[in-house]
Amino acid sequence: MKTRVVVLGAGFGGLELTTILSDAFGDAIDIVLIDKDDAFVFGFSKLDVMFERKVPADVRHPYRDIVKPGVRFL
Repeated sequence: MKTRVVVLGAGFGGLELTTILSDAFGDAIDIVLIDKDDAFVFGFSKLDVMFERKVPADVRHPYRDIVKPGVRFL
């Protein structure tokens, strides 16, 4: 049975931790990343939306496109 690592929160810390674990252990562990949202929005990007330089869809990065191989996102 594989060791399961559950990471709560997909902000900078959660994304970095799952990347490090994926690179270090590959398929040897089961990594689960849980977040209440389905996409990441970098904080300063919100200013671009606020000042109408970008639309909200342009600054959203879906977690399914970010997570590393072997990481399950819930």
